[in-house]
Parts: sequence; C-alpha cells; structure tokens
Amino acid sequence: MKRIIAALCAALMVWPGSIFNARDRRIVERLNSDAIYDNIHISGVPVGGLTKDKARQALCERFRELENLTVTLTGAKEPVSFTLRELGGFYNADRAIDAAWNYAREGGNAERVRQLNLIAETPLSLEADFIIDGERLDSVIDSLSKRLYSPPTEPSLRFNNGVFSVSDPVCGSEVDAARLKKMLMDILTARESASAELPLTAVNPKLAPSDLWRATSLLGSSSTDMSASSENRVKNLALAASRLNGVMIMPGEVFSTNAALNPGTGDNGYLPAGSYLNGEVVDSVGGGVCQAATTLYMALLCAELPVVERQNHSMPVAYADYGFDATLAEGLIDLKFKNTTELPVTLECFIADGRLRVNIYGEETRPYNRTLRFENELVEVMAAPEQEVISDPLLPKDGFVVEVKARDGYVYKLYKLVYVNNALVNRVQINTSTYKPVRGKARVGIR
Repeated sequence: MKRIIAALCAALMVWPGSIFNARDRRIVERLNSDAIYDNIHISGVPVGGLTKDKARQALCERFRELENLTVTLTGAKEPVSFTLRELGGFYNADRAIDAAWNYAREGGNAERVRQLNLIAETPLSLEADFIIDGERLDSVIDSLSKRLYSPPTEPSLRFNNGVFSVSDPVCGSEVDAARLKKMLMDILTARESASAELPLTAVNPKLAPSDLWRATSLLGSSSTDMSASSENRVKNLALAASRLNGVMIMPGEVFSTNAALNPGTGDNGYLPAGSYLNGEVVDSVGGGVCQAATTLYMALLCAELPVVERQNHSMPVAYADYGFDATLAEGLIDLKFKNTTELPVTLECFIADGRLRVNIYGEETRPYNRTLRFENELVEVMAAPEQEVISDPLLPKDGFVVEVKARDGYVYKLYKLVYVNNALVNRVQINTSTYKPVRGKARVGIR
C-alpha cells in the first residue's frame, strides 16, 4: 500500500495539471527569488520585494533625511548648527541588507517555508549600523574650539604725557572640548535632532592690574644733544621720537627699531638730512634717525636689557662717545633688544631743551645698592690711507680744496662696571666697535 501512495505522489508531482504541482512551483519560485522576502524592514523602511541594489537605494534616501537632522549648539554669540553627518554620524546598511537577503535562504524547502511563515505573522525588523567617525567629530570640535575661542583682555599699561594708567582686565572663554565631545557622542547615539548649550569655561587673564603697576619703575635713561641739527634733521628726530614714545614691549618679545621707525621714506613723513655714506656726509631721506637708535641703545645699557642686534656707525658721531652709538640701515642693520623680564617694558621718547631723551620703564628687580658705570677703551688705531689728490683744471695753480677729510680708524671696547655699595664687583665687556679709517680726498689746481 505504501508503495502505491509513494508512486501516486510522484506521479502528481510530475503531472503538469495537478494542483499539488502548481502550488509547489509557486513555493519554489518564491524561495528562488532574487528579491528580499516580504515582511522584512530595515530601520523602519520596508525592503521586501526589493533587490539588494533597490533596497540600498531606498535606504539611502531615508538615511539622507536622518543624517540631515540638526544639532544646534547655543551659548556663543550666535547659535551653531551641524547635521548628524557633519558631526561624523552616518548609516551603513550593508550588513543589514545582507542579513535581510539571507533570511530563509538556508536549509531545506520546508524549513525555509516555515521561516517565511513566521515573518508573515510578525514582520522581521533589522537595524542598519549607525557609525560615528571619531576623527571627523574630533576635527569638528577642534575647528569649533578655535573658532569660538575668546582670548582674555589683559590689563594694559598706558603711558600718556608722562603718566601711567592701567586698564581693567576682561575674562575670555574657551570650549571645554572633553565635555563637548561627550555631549555630542550622546546626541549622535540618540540619532535625533537636538539643541544643547555649549560647555564653555572661563579663561582668566595672566596679569592683574597690580602686576602692571610694578612695571612703572625707571630702568634706564639717556639723552643726546641735537642742538646743532638742521631743521629737517630735527623734524626727522621728532618723527622718530613719536614712533618710539609709548611703545610697550611684552615679556619675551624682541623689539626692532627698524620696524618701529621704517620705512624711511618721504611718504612716511621723513625729510632729507645729513647721514653717513662711504665716509662722507650726504643728504638722504630720514637722515638723523640713527641718533634715536643711539639714544635708545644708551638707555638700554643702563636698563641692562639684552641687546640682540647692534652695529656702530662707520665713523664716529658727534652726539655719542665711541662704543655708545648704534646705526640703522633699512633691511640691513637694526637695533634690537629683548624683554627678558616678566612684565611689559615701556619706552618714553621725546625732545626737550635741544636734547633727544629716552626713558625705559619696567619692573625694577635689581638691588638698590647696585650701581653701574660704563667706560670705553681704545684698542687699536688704524692710520688713514694716503690722501687722494685729483688735478682740477678749473682751480688756480696754487688752489687746494679738501673734499673728504682724512680720518684715522679706531677700535674700541665698551665695558660695564658693576658696583655694590660703591665697591667694584664686576667688569663686563659689552661690545667691540670698529670705526673705519677714511681716505682723504682733495682737488689741486693745475692752471
């Protein structure tokens, strides 16, 4: 009997018109479909009946909407908004799509049909991966921190008409990057629009007003005579003094005299006046400003602030002794010094009673019983070369005109002498200055 039933079943399965064969074909077609089976959802999006590519397309459209949900951060001057994707959050459905397509693909037909019957009653819900790109989030936080950083306003020392005043400080603010990252990670994990206040912390000024009041002691002072200067030279020195006056050099800063005074052009207010060129005095725009550099240098010696760059003139100057002068040449020679103190240093520069004066103010840390004296020492004399004599047919036979006066050259060393309770305790060389010999030039008549 069992053999007869088995034969009958086999016959029904191959009989094209049988009911059993038609149902079986539908089951086989359903199981062999290239599409994801019905009643499967990924992150709330129905993907049943879709191929993998179609499912990915449908999910991309939905995820684009979700990734564009905004996060608004308040607390700064203006609210700042980002999408979830801009913060580094994005969906990846590859794993979920594979899981959806592979559902009921393994085992025998009966087992696969059983699995499909299960989701016919209770749809299968899968979730796409939501990935947070940590590097992208860190980059956003770093950029936002730089953008929203508000530096504190330090109290400033002002110097007007010989009087100091100190302004009040103002606190700044900065983003607390660690707290902001934790907050954004929570928001990204929730995958929803959100509004939150930026975690800001105060940035206190480094200095207090009382600190700056300590920087008002006179550290060094100097003056040079300018009574013999031409009108243009006086105007150049007055302009240079105005540009040095009130300048404040912060701790660790290197001050450049050239940067403060230049460019030495007519457009910058300077006039033609006498200056040295190849052993001769010639008019040049800005002539005379080297006297401002020299006066500043002499004040720096008294203030004992380290001079980073200094060069003496090629020839001696009338307003300063050997070794005490400093020259300038735009782009070539500068007078620079560094503020190595812990507080600002302020320059005062003005003209009074025919003299150019420079005062340097800062914090006095030297003992009251310590005093200074400076002395120069002649090291070498370099004889002037033989005078150049040029025949001049325009002069009478006994005519003789000196165009350039011959000068010997000198090498001087400058020393600082340190006294404590009027007793010499140290003698330190400050510089070596070389003044070149100048070859004389004269014209003699031959008529």
